[in-house]
Amino acid sequence: MRLIAIVMAASLGLAACGTSPVKLDATTPTPPNRILAFGNPGSGLSTVIVVRDSGFVGSGVYQALKVDGIWAAKLDTSESVTLYMAPGDHVFGVIPTPNLFGTHSIYETSLRIEPMRTHYLRISIGAEGTTRIAPTAEVQ
Repeated sequence: MRLIAIVMAASLGLAACGTSPVKLDATTPTPPNRILAFGNPGSGLSTVIVVRDSGFVGSGVYQALKVDGIWAAKLDTSESVTLYMAPGDHVFGVIPTPNLFGTHSIYETSLRIEPMRTHYLRISIGAEGTTRIAPTAEVQ
């Protein structure tokens, strides 16, 4: 009985923890084989840097990043990817992959990319297990 209580307490403790922000200089760049689109700089393109949090929650799977419906990258914990985007309105989405048992939905947010500016996005997982992507100033 005591062992069951210890296991339950540990499980609840882990479940209550979300992920933690990582500063950009402490991240590992996403390997080129997991950058699927928007990875080439070009004239007139703005920079979008996406950083995935550190932490145990969700660490067993990649977070797949979509931009305007196109698969862009797969990030592991504490990784960052630099994307090059045309200015304008874009929709960024994230979903765990593999999506075991189909239990997760894609979480999306929109971002207006301004010309000649660097934008930062953060992929996080809340204490309830929901993956999110949002603009951030936490990574700088």
